[in-house]
Amino acid sequence: MLPDYWQTVHRLVVICLDDLNTVMQLQLALQALRSALPQAHITLLTAHSDDQLLSLSPWTNQTLMHSTDGWKTLESDASALGEVGITSAKQNSNGFSDVVNLIRVIRAQQFDAAIIFTGEGRSPYALAYICYLAGVTIRIGQSQEFGGSILSHYVKPPSSNIHPQERHLFLLKAAGFELEELTDGRNLEPREVSNAHPTLAHPIPFTLQSP
Repeated sequence: MLPDYWQTVHRLVVICLDDLNTVMQLQLALQALRSALPQAHITLLTAHSDDQLLSLSPWTNQTLMHSTDGWKTLESDASALGEVGITSAKQNSNGFSDVVNLIRVIRAQQFDAAIIFTGEGRSPYALAYICYLAGVTIRIGQSQEFGGSILSHYVKPPSSNIHPQERHLFLLKAAGFELEELTDGRNLEPREVSNAHPTLAHPIPFTLQSP
């Protein structure tokens, strides 16, 4: 059974601003989310167009595209904590414009929760901080580093290298989603999730107030 806080989620944004291959590996994760939250409005936020994401559309209500041209220049500074990336953005006009626009887009959608999917070695904290500034209460992601309350629910990923799809499913399993019935839609056997037992390493009470 899902944790109680998911019962109040009516609008969910799934964020993955990584390369197209990493985004396409979200198929099973999106299937799990749709199965667990059948009444929720699920938005996929990526850097890719609808035409490139047709195979993911059955499990989402909406796709938003956000350019990462200016964003990419901030990644090296945003590897640890979200505030670092936002601060450095102020010194880069393209990056700052991207950050401000993304905050506006997310705030306008009035999301209740955000699940931030990242490839191995990529940090979720800058995006989590943007979601915080946009008023999103539940912010879930995984990272080797603990960044305080920037993520409301922080998950430490497996230490070993795993397939991007397995990494995505590991995050959902940690967040309380059931994965046993999943297949990739091509009559294949369900993939096994990592044998590790994911847990929310630091579920943080929702005491932060939106700016």
